Amino acid sequence: MSQETIHSHSLSDPETFWSHHAARLHWHTKPSRTLSQSKTTRQWSWFPDGEISTTYNCVDRHVSAGNGNNVAIIWESPVTSTTEKYTYAQLLDEVEILAGVLREEGVQRGDVVIIYSTTPPILGETGNPKKLTGTVPMIPAALIACLAITRLGAIHAAVFGGFAPAALAQRIDAARPRAIMTASCGIEGSKGAISYRPLVEAAVKAATFKPSKTIIWQRDQLRWNQPDKRDGQRNWQRLVKSARMRGVRAGPVPIKSGEGLYIIYTSGELALVSLG
Repeated sequence: MSQETIHSHSLSDPETFWSHHAARLHWHTKPSRTLSQSKTTRQWSWFPDGEISTTYNCVDRHVSAGNGNNVAIIWESPVTSTTEKYTYAQLLDEVEILAGVLREEGVQRGDVVIIYSTTPPILGETGNPKKLTGTVPMIPAALIACLAITRLGAIHAAVFGGFAPAALAQRIDAARPRAIMTASCGIEGSKGAISYRPLVEAAVKAATFKPSKTIIWQRDQLRWNQPDKRDGQRNWQRLVKSARMRGVRAGPVPIKSGEGLYIIYTSGELALVSLG
């Protein structure tokens, strides 16, 4: 079928077009209809009574279908000369545990969590592996964080790693996050490791709203030494290790199809917010 034919179908009959594609997903509560339109205002609601978990569709269902040994993530970092691969089963294990950690740290459905990193992608529902190139820092932990936040029915807001404290503080005040998840450093080619600690701490100090936790992924190239527990700073790897030993995990929390999944800032300087 040509692209023109598919596009034409989506415009001429959007309800049947999107119901066909929605049927490929796993719904915790299947929608009784595809599109609801207001008779008095130009407002639409897609799959209005459906409930769904994006993380379940990205990860769990591929494991349940017997594809757990298939590769989900390929990470290649030219700046650290590192390559890692995660199967769907390994990814599910990491996501379940990190989601359990976040739940213990106070993250609940509807909360916002900022990921201070490069924008983490979401796995496609096709189940094809995603290839990540490690920069500042696009590391597997960023993607696992994104999926773990979503698993709890919370909202992730990706903020570009390396933004100045004032820009990050602006986004903290706009999103009012329960927590910030970040790395100890980013690595920018010949510049080497750049510490994120002064950027994050200055942003939290400048912001009017104060996140209760800052969870730090420690990178070997430059560590965030002695996180300040009094200010809610936590060592990401230690939290995960403790949760794994204690059997702490979290299952998927489905949300209504009209609820928020992520926040995108549509302007680098103005930080205009778009809820997806």
